[in-house]
Amino acid sequence: SQNGIINREFTLYIFGYYFMLKAPSNISMNEHVGVIIAPIKYSYEAYFIYDSVNDSARSEIEKWCSLTKNIAFWFYCVTFNNYFSFIDVFESLLSWVEHIYTLTNGNVTYAYMQGASLDHQITGFQTFKQYIYSRAFIELMNKVKSRNEYASIDSYKTAIRNYLTELENEFFGISYRSATALTSSNYETVINGYTFTNNGFYGNSDANKYMYELYMYERFVYQDMLSRKVKTTNSDVNGKLSGRVIDRYDYVVHSSSAGVYTSSTANLGIDFFNNTANSCKYYYCPNYTTTILNKMMGYYENAINALSIYEHAAIEIYRQNVIIESLYPRFFICMANTTKSGYGYYNGYNGTSLQTMRQNLKADCQAVGYNYFSESVTINYLYSKWGI
Repeated sequence: SQNGIINREFTLYIFGYYFMLKAPSNISMNEHVGVIIAPIKYSYEAYFIYDSVNDSARSEIEKWCSLTKNIAFWFYCVTFNNYFSFIDVFESLLSWVEHIYTLTNGNVTYAYMQGASLDHQITGFQTFKQYIYSRAFIELMNKVKSRNEYASIDSYKTAIRNYLTELENEFFGISYRSATALTSSNYETVINGYTFTNNGFYGNSDANKYMYELYMYERFVYQDMLSRKVKTTNSDVNGKLSGRVIDRYDYVVHSSSAGVYTSSTANLGIDFFNNTANSCKYYYCPNYTTTILNKMMGYYENAINALSIYEHAAIEIYRQNVIIESLYPRFFICMANTTKSGYGYYNGYNGTSLQTMRQNLKADCQAVGYNYFSESVTINYLYSKWGI
C-alpha cells in the first residue's frame, strides 16, 4: 500500500440472466471478468440440460465457458409466484452441475441455489435439494462421468439416477432397497420392502419411511402435471392467454371476475389474489385434487405420529423437519375457495375448519421463519386476506 491505499486484484462478474444469458460474440474478456450463469426459465423446469428443450441454454453456457475461466453458477429450483409449490429438479439439477463441472474442469468459482434461504422457500423438500447440490459440487465427477463418456443419453441419465438413489439412501436413512423401479402405481408396495434406519433426516425409521413416500408421491404428481398440456379457457385482463396451451409448469393470469380456474366444483386449492387492482393470479397446477392433497397429508400425519417415541428437544427437531414438508399440501388446502359450496375444502379438512387450518399454518410458518409467499409478497398479505 502507498499513502493508505490498498492495491489488490478483484474480479467483476456479469450476471448472465434472461437476455443476458446470451453470450457476446467477437470479444475477448479480461482475465478479471467473469460471468454468473443464471439460466432462469430453463433450469427449474425439471428437464436435464441435455434435453432438447434446453439446447439453446446449453449452447450459450458453452459459449460463456469458452470466453472466461471465471464461471459461477446460479441454479433455480423455485417457482417465484408460489414458493409453497413443489418442483422436481432432484435428477435434473445433477445434470446441470455435471455440465458446468465438465466445462470448467471443476473450477466453478461460486455456486448458489435460488430459494436456499429460510424465509423464502423451505418446503417441497428444499432441504434435500440443498443437500444434493452441495454434495454434487464436491463429489459428482467421482460418481458420474461427463455426458460424452456415455454411449447414449439413456445410460447417462441412468448414472445420474443411480447417484440420486445413493443420496436418497443417506438422507432418508435407507439401508436396503430392492432393484424394482418405483412407479406411480407400485411405489408404496415396493417401498414397504425397503429397510429404513433411525439415521435419516426425519428421525426414526417409520418417520423416514413415510417422508420418503411423501417425497416420491410429490414427484409423481409433479411429473404427471408436467406431462400434461392444458388449454386455458379464461382470458387475462388483456385477453392474451385465452386458448393458450401451457406445456411447461407455469401460471396463468385471469381477470378478477373470472372466479375459480374452472367449475365451481373444482378441487383446486390454487388461487392467489395479488395486490393489483384488476387482476388475480391462479397458480397453474390443474391436477391438485382433494384426493391428492389428502394423500399427501396422510403421509405427513403418519410421520408426525411416528415421532411420538421421542422426548423433549429431540422430538422438536424432527417435528420441525416434518412440519416444514407439510406446508406445501396444507397451503393448497388453505387456499380453498370459501364462497362456493363444493369447492375442494369448503367444509374444511378432516373435521378442522379452513379458518383453523389457516391459523395453524400461520403459526407453523412463523415458528420456522417462513415469511414469503412469492418472490416479492410476504405471507402477511395472505394472512390479512384470510382475516387472521
